[in-house]
Amino acid sequence: MLVLTAAQIRNWDAFTIVTEPISSTDLMERAATAFVKRYEQQFGTGQPVLCMAGPGNNGGDALAIARLLSQQGYQVAACKIEGNPSADFLHNEQRLLAHLPALPTWHADAPPACTAHTVLIDGLFGTGINRPASGDAAAAIAWMNEQPATRIAIDLPSGLPADAVPDPAAPVVKAHFTFSFQCLKPAMLMPEAADFLGKWEILDIGLHPDFAAGIHPYAWWVQHPQPWVAAKAYDSYTHKGQRGHALLGAGSLAMMGAAVLAARACLRSGTGLVTVATEAAGWHVLQTAVPEAICAAPTALANPEFQAQRRVKALAVGPGWTIDDAHTQQLAFLLEQTSLPLLIDATGLDVLKPMLHILPTLPNRRPLVISPHVGEYDRLFDFAGDSFQRLEHARLQAARYHMFIVLKGAYTRVIAPDGRCFVNSTGHAGMAKGGSGDVLTGLLAGLLAQGYALPEAAIAAVWWHGKAGDLAADELGMASLQPSDVIAKLPAARRLWSEVDYTR
Repeated sequence: MLVLTAAQIRNWDAFTIVTEPISSTDLMERAATAFVKRYEQQFGTGQPVLCMAGPGNNGGDALAIARLLSQQGYQVAACKIEGNPSADFLHNEQRLLAHLPALPTWHADAPPACTAHTVLIDGLFGTGINRPASGDAAAAIAWMNEQPATRIAIDLPSGLPADAVPDPAAPVVKAHFTFSFQCLKPAMLMPEAADFLGKWEILDIGLHPDFAAGIHPYAWWVQHPQPWVAAKAYDSYTHKGQRGHALLGAGSLAMMGAAVLAARACLRSGTGLVTVATEAAGWHVLQTAVPEAICAAPTALANPEFQAQRRVKALAVGPGWTIDDAHTQQLAFLLEQTSLPLLIDATGLDVLKPMLHILPTLPNRRPLVISPHVGEYDRLFDFAGDSFQRLEHARLQAARYHMFIVLKGAYTRVIAPDGRCFVNSTGHAGMAKGGSGDVLTGLLAGLLAQGYALPEAAIAAVWWHGKAGDLAADELGMASLQPSDVIAKLPAARRLWSEVDYTR
């Protein structure tokens, strides 16, 4: 599924109108019909409906929805905000007045009736707003937020810009549900919008599919890895050497758990061999917790003969590291000398920071990926800004340093050096625990060792990791979930990647 800006969505509407062809009012009717079909699944005819309509096309949607719900036997009232009405608004106003006795104009001193039993449908602005609401519209938004009713936003909550973080002082509808049309909007993926969207869903309104072929979307929404990468299948003659060997630089005396989690997840990825380069004093911990893993001295990271002899296919460093000269030298060697895919995470990112400036000068263009969470990203790049700005900044850094960035958090992003962005749909807040990133590091390292390319390996690893978390939460709940629980569900999640047929 695509994530598109407000301008791109308007262009898609226009493309559909010309290409099908279809009139704008008929396209609006199609959107209203999809909304009403979804509404009927959620709410019975016993609840009264109040549709709040702005003067633009989002208001036209609201009036069409009001008419269709009335025809389905719902008790419907509607109210419009004063303004310069669009042609499609006027068209739907005339059609609605054949079913309702009147369409009153909003007045703050005489608002429409609304109770806790009412379903309040917000159709003031949707994606059409480009500045903070003011006047009657602002007053109406404030009034809507004060009502005890259930609030449903059409496309986007009114006052929430599609492509920017809302002004903290701007009035925005706080919806309980958002039924959005055709595709995601950037705001729906940003933490700054979480308090306004409620539970959101995407409704297909049949915009012409050929439009997608000619655009560079803001991002792609990854509901399943299959459209981008198929899970590898191994035949009966495959041996462990053919399934890849991952070398992990992880752990320290105080944080051997990071090495354990990364190694366990790496083994679950399907790779044939996993070696952990870490302090000898921690080997007994690792060999007890992960007997399938091989232990090696930290110097193995800077030993190309060792790596060639063991047929290492990918490296991952940073989980459980400390910032010291030894780790600095190991990472510098890898950046300058190795041609293997290299993943840097956790403390490895702090070790990387003073070396960033050398990355564009290095002649060896190995596949390089970093996987910071938001705090690590801001620290690595000395960034300060909102979520929209951070994503655009990350696109620039990925291009500047010719690396892939896995920006972890709710809706983890995979950002490629060419600017493409893939937004993950799986996972939940219960995975916001220390050690979750180590699991993802091991999983991604294992896929790279098996020969999956970037960004496909990152797309698959992030989805797989989140899906295992979803399965674990289904069984155990979110609150007490631990990263080890996620590892236990990796095999079940792997089956959903390889055995479930999925197309975009």
